[in-house]
Amino acid sequence: LPICQEFGNMSQLEFLGLSATQLQKSSVQSITRLHISKVLLVLGDTYGEREDAKSLQDLKTQSLHIVFPAG
Repeated sequence: LPICQEFGNMSQLEFLGLSATQLQKSSVQSITRLHISKVLLVLGDTYGEREDAKSLQDLKTQSLHIVFPAG
């Protein structure tokens, strides 16, 4: 599912934490114009099966923390 459109209107947003099992460029489109200081992305067990390699390329953040599934 895409990130909620309302996040794209939060110009003062400094931290965003997300959990995802699949990530596509269209999923993060609504927040690509924001300048978020820190993004935390927790990936589910099925992550990597059908991902868009460029899905995080357009994020504007100072710090991107990615937690990969164990195993």
